Amino acid sequence: MEPFWTVDYVVRDDFVVNVAQRYFVAPRGHSTPIFETWGLGGLNQGRSETSLRLTYQF
Repeated sequence: MEPFWTVDYVVRDDFVVNVAQRYFVAPRGHSTPIFETWGLGGLNQGRSETSLRLTYQF
């Protein structure tokens, strides 16, 4: 599972800053690694990532 939050800040009409945080968690009741195709519940459990995106439209 991947709960996340994201925030968009519009600096000007043509410039936007986006900040996001994603958390990878195993489904409740699974404490042993799950070796599925994408690895979200097993290999990537406890991993998180932060993203910063700058968008300039012209």
